[in-house]
Amino acid sequence: MIQTPEFLSFLEEHGSAATGLLRTVVARLRHSSQRQLEFGTSDALGRLCACMLRMLDRYGGTDDRGPHVTMPLAQHEIAAMTGLSREAVVKGLRSLRALGWIDLQARDLTVLDFAAMQSRATS
Repeated sequence: MIQTPEFLSFLEEHGSAATGLLRTVVARLRHSSQRQLEFGTSDALGRLCACMLRMLDRYGGTDDRGPHVTMPLAQHEIAAMTGLSREAVVKGLRSLRALGWIDLQARDLTVLDFAAMQSRATS
């Protein structure tokens, strides 16, 4: 384990390492603030839509029906990410299917109405 004085000395000698560390800390703080805002202002369906869109952006592509992703997370993991219960995630996914915004077969998610999902995620 490196001691604090040694670490600070290293950062002073290697400015690029300090800059990289600062960028990482700022990105994590920004992400944390964004999630706090999301949890405080969005309802369950809005948070679920935002989560689905983040997964689509990070892991997805497009097929003949539209934006598509094989979901990398299980429902309980989505629940943890969104601050919801697993039951609320199941209910939300059912609602999104009923609205015609998504098609979900096992873990294959296709977004059928991207604009509606995006609008709901940011409202």
